[in-house]
Amino acid sequence: MLAGPAQKLTTSLTPQIYHEAPTVQLHCPPVGWFKAIALLGYFRRLRLRWLTQQLEASRDKSLQWGPDVTTNMVLERTCRQFQLSRRDRGPVTHLDGQHRQLLVHVELHRIPNPNRESRYLRDKPRPRYRQYITLENPESLLPLGLRLVPKTMGTESPNYLTGDDFFDKQVIIHGPEIEALAFLSAEIRAAVLNLGGQLTIADHKIVWQAPRAPVFLEQALRSLLSISHHLTAIQHSHIRALQHQVEKDPNAGVRFRSFQTLSRHFADSPILLETARTVLTDRFPDLRFVAAMTLEQNESRPVLIQLLQSPSLPHSQRLTIIEKFIDEPEIMEAPLIELLQRSLSYGGKISSTDTRSLISALQFLGSYGSIQAIPTVQKYDDTTISDEISSVAKRSFAKLLQRHPQLGTGHVSLTSQTSGAMSYPTTADCSEPKEKKRETEP
Repeated sequence: MLAGPAQKLTTSLTPQIYHEAPTVQLHCPPVGWFKAIALLGYFRRLRLRWLTQQLEASRDKSLQWGPDVTTNMVLERTCRQFQLSRRDRGPVTHLDGQHRQLLVHVELHRIPNPNRESRYLRDKPRPRYRQYITLENPESLLPLGLRLVPKTMGTESPNYLTGDDFFDKQVIIHGPEIEALAFLSAEIRAAVLNLGGQLTIADHKIVWQAPRAPVFLEQALRSLLSISHHLTAIQHSHIRALQHQVEKDPNAGVRFRSFQTLSRHFADSPILLETARTVLTDRFPDLRFVAAMTLEQNESRPVLIQLLQSPSLPHSQRLTIIEKFIDEPEIMEAPLIELLQRSLSYGGKISSTDTRSLISALQFLGSYGSIQAIPTVQKYDDTTISDEISSVAKRSFAKLLQRHPQLGTGHVSLTSQTSGAMSYPTTADCSEPKEKKRETEP
C-alpha cells in the first residue's frame, strides 16, 4: 500500500489468472461534481440578471408614474414650508398655493434617461429633472418686459450692459434698457446669479425655468421670493427707481450707467439736477464728472477744478473742462500748472493719454497763461519725454513771450545747444518794470 498527502495509491497483490503485472489505481472525485458546481454558478448568474431586469423595470415604471422616495421627501418638506398643495399627473408633479400674497405654481418634470448601454444598475445615470416656477401678483409686481438668459459660448452679445462687470459676463438681458437699469438692484442681481437658468419678469409675473434636481427646489423658491420682495419694495416710477440706483447701488459702474440713462431719458426733469447735486461727492471720478457737467457752472466749478488736477483724468474729459472754462483762464491756470509739475515728477514714464493731456495743457498755457506759467513751460522744453511735447512747449513758450513783452531784453536767451532749447533764468525778476523817475531839468 502506497499513500501520499494529496492522493491515495492502492496496490492489488491478488494473484491473477493470467499472471498479469501489478497495477496502480488513482482514486479522484467524479467528473459530475465539477459539472454540478458549474451549473450552480450559471443558475445564480441567471437569477442575478433576472433580478436586475426586474429592478430596472420597476424603476422605469416609477419614473413614468411618480417620483422616487428622495424626491417625495423633498416635495413634502417644500409643501409644508411654503403651504402648497401637491398633485401628481404622470411624470409631472404640480405644487400650487399662495405665499405672502403671491400665487405660486411649481411644475417638476421627470425625464427618463434613454441610456441603456450600462450593464449594471448602479452604473445607470439618474433621471433628469426640469423645474418651472411661476410667481404672480397683479397688484404688487410691475408689468416689466425683461428676460434674463445665462451667457454661454456662442451666444449673441448683449445690446447694453448694466455696469456690473461680474453680472454682465454671465447674464444677457433682453428688454428695455431703462427697466433693466432701474429695477435690477444689487440684491436682485445677486439672486439671479444664484439661481441660474432663465428668468422672465413680465405681465405681473416672475417665471423661472432651469434643469435642476428636486433638492434645489427650496433654494430656488427662496431666491424667487426674495426677487419679488425687492421688486415690490422698489417705487413703481422709473425715474425714482433710477435715482435710487444712482444714489444707493454699491457698484460704481451701475451708478454711472444709471445716471447716464437718467440724463438721457429725463433731461428736463428737476429730479436729474437733484440727483446730480447728490453725487458730486461720489468716490467714482467719472460719475462726478458727468454730474458736474449737468449742473450750472457756478455749482460745478469746484468739482471740475478738482478733477482737472488729477493726472488720471481722461483726455476727453480734460478737454471738455478746458472748453467749459475757456472764458475764465485765470481759474484754469493754477490747476494746469500743478498738473504739469506733477507729471514731471513721474520720471518721464507717461502713457499716450497723458501725452495728449500734457499737450492740451501746454497749448492752453501758451494761449492764456500768465508770467507764472513760463518756468513750467520752459522745463518741458528741456525734457526728453517726447519730441512732440518739446515742440509744443517751444511754440507755447514763444506765444508767452509775445503776450508778455514787458519781460525785457536779457530775461530769455537761446542756448548754443543743437536742440535749440530756450532757457529762462529763475532768478530773474518777472515783475513788470518800474517806471523811471523823470529827471527835472536844472
